[in-house]
Amino acid sequence: MIALVTGAGGFIGSHLAELLLQLGAHVRCIDALIGPSARRDQQARLDELQDRGALVIRGNLNELDLSEALSDVTHIFHLAALPGVQPSWQRHNFAHYASNNMVATTRLLEAVATSCPQLIKFVFASSSSVYGTSAKLPTAETDPTRPISPYGITKLAGEQLCQAFGKASDLPIVIARLFTVYGPRQRPDMAFSRFIDAVATGQAIHMNGDGTQTRDFTFVADTVRGLVAAGISGRPGQTYNIATGTSTSLLEVLTVLEMKLGRPANVTLSPCAKGDPVATLADTSLATHELGFSAECGIEEGLDRQIALSSSGAIVS
Repeated sequence: MIALVTGAGGFIGSHLAELLLQLGAHVRCIDALIGPSARRDQQARLDELQDRGALVIRGNLNELDLSEALSDVTHIFHLAALPGVQPSWQRHNFAHYASNNMVATTRLLEAVATSCPQLIKFVFASSSSVYGTSAKLPTAETDPTRPISPYGITKLAGEQLCQAFGKASDLPIVIARLFTVYGPRQRPDMAFSRFIDAVATGQAIHMNGDGTQTRDFTFVADTVRGLVAAGISGRPGQTYNIATGTSTSLLEVLTVLEMKLGRPANVTLSPCAKGDPVATLADTSLATHELGFSAECGIEEGLDRQIALSSSGAIVS
């Protein structure tokens, strides 16, 4: 396998690139060093990947000459995107979401269609945000996609661009919809990172909603295993939910953190945030059947590992 990972300096991308290296793949990494994670953290992850033998290319997909990066590539894992539901509502931000989540995807697909004849699989990392407020739980891949945030809209557009290029240029596209990923290196703006820091230091936690909202929280090591499985066994044209198939409320998460950190959580409630569904829960039967994938890490073990390893940045794959 000669694998290209876009967004390799990010939270999920860095774990994925590490796992691919561990599995013996030749790995090429592209990252523009943008987004809510600290630039120095992204840079450090890329430096470590380079030290481990990966070829690292720093730059934006909208600007790079991609022909050399795509030379001989057999698998592409496209994770590069601007993340975050709440920032996507800000009017001055949406142009950046459109550029980095849709235009960049189009440019990569155009380059792949003309420069990558040996491609075996193109895996697009999408998001459960494309489902919006699901009418049915657990949600299957065939259920309606009705995103309720600008971010979710850009991820659904990315899916549709991939499928359109897949049909027009006979590209082996696989869509992986990821559900609320957590673990070491999680972005500082995400809930678990904020909760752990706040409980550990006795600071207030500002929570949107009443805490009864539930999510299909998926540990990052499981997520990247699912992405690799999609790259190996996924059917071109197919979409897969990569998740646990279980749901946990935010209040349950806080209870676990209080127990593990030995401190009470000081919670201040705020109105529900725009674009946040009340519940997410994936039907994972297709991924289990076709990819042989099932999540292995439960929420208590995952939180243990995030608490223990967040500061060190150690490999958890």
